Amino acid sequence: MAVYKKFIFRFSLFIAIIFIIDFAFSLVLSHYAIQWQYDKRIERILTHQEKAKVIIMGSSRSFNSVMGEIIHKETKTSTYNYGYPGANIDFQETFLRLMLNNEVKPKLIILTLDEYQEFFADPFVEFRSDYIYPWAKYPDIRDIINEREKYQSLSKSYIYKKCNFGKLYQTKGAPYYPLINDFGPLPRNDRSLTYDTLKYSAFKAYKVENENKYLRDKFLSFIDICRSNDINLLLVNPPNYYLTDNIFNNRIKELIKTKKKVWFYSNPDKKYQDKKWFFDRFHLNTSGAEMYTKELVEYINKNQLLYQ
Repeated sequence: MAVYKKFIFRFSLFIAIIFIIDFAFSLVLSHYAIQWQYDKRIERILTHQEKAKVIIMGSSRSFNSVMGEIIHKETKTSTYNYGYPGANIDFQETFLRLMLNNEVKPKLIILTLDEYQEFFADPFVEFRSDYIYPWAKYPDIRDIINEREKYQSLSKSYIYKKCNFGKLYQTKGAPYYPLINDFGPLPRNDRSLTYDTLKYSAFKAYKVENENKYLRDKFLSFIDICRSNDINLLLVNPPNYYLTDNIFNNRIKELIKTKKKVWFYSNPDKKYQDKKWFFDRFHLNTSGAEMYTKELVEYINKNQLLYQ
């Protein structure tokens, strides 16, 4: 019996030491995961600083198409862009819930769509956990992590596994793409490596039957969350440098036709057949984004989306 008690004591002590080391290590990881961040936009939400009445969301197409500074100046309304490169609708729906849980209550959300990735699994557009996990010291972030991954709570330090410390160590808070100003990230003003080879032609067929139900449901959930919180939602499909068959645009119209407080804007204007407005096939450059954002402002004002 004495041997058994001794074993239990030593085993319990060993476990306690492991948890203490794990906790101490997590504090170190948390410190550097945040200190080495250049993009600290999420902290505006987690510390209840965000008061913008217009919130822009989406993937890299959001800040390469919609410029928060122009919307702010033209509408005299506080505006901020929370678009993240490579972020899918799963990430955006989660981010929307995070905002609402932290008392962010915009009047209007502008959500940019990714035509061939919105409802399809794609390695280049995914749930960007590397933008979420560094902030795991905040309870709301830990809730998101535990919601998505079982047993994360068993280890405080293991939570930081997706923080990409290699990149963080290299940059150590230095600016990198996308550059960020007082209204969020900025569009690119250079040209992609494939720019000279781009041709305005048909890209590929959109196949409704291949849509991912999980991602489509997240899209519908995003709409319903906005409606239930009395937030106007403007869905936009920014210009691409290819000939579209409009199947995706018609698909969006079909999905939202019975929904309230949601609008859809897509402008197939022929001027966007000119390559000079683009960074690459899927992203406008600064000049193109300025032009497109002013079109959006006209649409917002015409439909009184800030006053309904």
